[in-house]
Amino acid sequence: MNEQEWACHYLMSDWAEFGMKDARRSFLQAFQRRNKYLLMAAIPAKQKELGRIASNSSNRIDYEQYESLLLDALAVTPLSRGAYRNALQHMFGYVSEQLDKEETERFLLLVEQYSNGTLSLQKPLQKLQLWASDLSQSYLLEQTIFTYPHLYHSHAE
Repeated sequence: MNEQEWACHYLMSDWAEFGMKDARRSFLQAFQRRNKYLLMAAIPAKQKELGRIASNSSNRIDYEQYESLLLDALAVTPLSRGAYRNALQHMFGYVSEQLDKEETERFLLLVEQYSNGTLSLQKPLQKLQLWASDLSQSYLLEQTIFTYPHLYHSHAE
């Protein structure tokens, strides 16, 4: 399974597991919050629009609009290493100020190697997760994008 296939599968499973049980505003906001960077990577063109719907939702119509946009976007969005790179860079912003120049350069090299297809997504995500843990970045640690590296192992290591 590649990154995009995994992301689609995970997001649809997460949505199906919780979405049918809870069509309230709080569910949409929690779903959007924990999946922010996975959504950014998997469906970058729709992630902000989904966020706007979740933050303003107050009734069933918004829930249905969110669901329709999410499922339609997941069905047609191809893998983009550039979108995943963008998500990695956004996440890196939470920890970068606490790192030294060498750590920053090593991480940026990992992102470049991933972008070029010579390294799996797992490596930069593992590094970010370690720093998020060490630096007590709870918002980053709750991101579902971190649940993925243990499931996907690229042949390009």
